[in-house]
Amino acid sequence: MKFIPIIICILILFQSYASGQDITKEQPNKNITNNMVYVDLGAGLYVVNFGINYERTIFSGNGSTISLKGTYGLFSCLIPVGDYYGISGHYSFGRRFINIETAIGISLKDSGWRINPLKFNNIETSPLFYLGCRLKKPTGNCIMKIGVGYPQALSWGFGIAF
Repeated sequence: MKFIPIIICILILFQSYASGQDITKEQPNKNITNNMVYVDLGAGLYVVNFGINYERTIFSGNGSTISLKGTYGLFSCLIPVGDYYGISGHYSFGRRFINIETAIGISLKDSGWRINPLKFNNIETSPLFYLGCRLKKPTGNCIMKIGVGYPQALSWGFGIAF
């Protein structure tokens, strides 16, 4: 008779433990990140680029996003030669961790052999296009990008999404 309350307590504890072990499906990321700030390093023909980027998502749905990106960076041969600016539109699609990205835009390169932000001396315009992939965990904020394009032949970047 003394053991009945102990057995009931054990059964209640076991039942509450067992009911908490339901198998659940993976929930989609409810925390949509609309902003990304990242740095990238690119290599082209005899030129190395280093850029700081801000990307803002303007549409997101059904596994694809459309965003706008602004860039400021430096390019160099062996020493910094000039700075560049870029604005582009991005389209990315994919699921979970890996998204394929495409971009098209314009790049403004100031190659006056000195670095003066927002002082346009000898400006050249060129098209900007990009094809690559973005790696980001659905629950995380860190991103990594790798791709090919123009004016950067190869580029690699990392940053945060918020």
